Amino acid sequence: MPKPAARPAPPPAPVPRLELGPVTVHFGEKNGKYPDGNQVVVTGADTRVLFDTPLVSNRLGAALDGADLLILGHVHEDHMAGVHRFPQRPLFVPQEDLSAIQSLAGMLRHYGYAPATSERMVAKITRDFHYTPRPDAIGYADGRVWELGGGVSVRAIHMPGHTRGHSVLLVEPGGIAFIGDIELSAFGPYYGDACSDLRQFRATLAR
Repeated sequence: MPKPAARPAPPPAPVPRLELGPVTVHFGEKNGKYPDGNQVVVTGADTRVLFDTPLVSNRLGAALDGADLLILGHVHEDHMAGVHRFPQRPLFVPQEDLSAIQSLAGMLRHYGYAPATSERMVAKITRDFHYTPRPDAIGYADGRVWELGGGVSVRAIHMPGHTRGHSVLLVEPGGIAFIGDIELSAFGPYYGDACSDLRQFRATLAR
């Protein structure tokens, strides 16, 4: 007796998004809670920028293909899960976090875990978050400005604690701030990694 024909898989559900002037936010699962995140795209007259690349970036397909460059607010596995999609695009990373994106050895120093934990982390970040070293990544410092054309700009504001290099990315016009992992959810903004500093994080919160 012939087997019934398999039903085609339903198309993936569209990713919800929000438009804020030059900024588009594509929402990850659970509105961006770990392990996913929200994909932010900033479009100027001349340049289109991605802030971070969380897991949802792998579900957006052609919606991100026109990006000219990527800017990470900091380096952790959940903020770089789509970097592998853009091997030829310039990638900007806070100077203090740069070594973590340049090599796996640098990433392990960033975490600072014991060897057994490090082995598990390597498996997790490569399998679940598509970790891809980018030795060509470019470090940026506090105050760096990217002019995107048409009066749209992005400015980096160094706000460490979560990582040494953690930075807020401020979009003008509109004063829209991408604050990354400056938050006080039950999951916690402070992980105790080698790159974390509680005193700095308190100063960042006060600021």
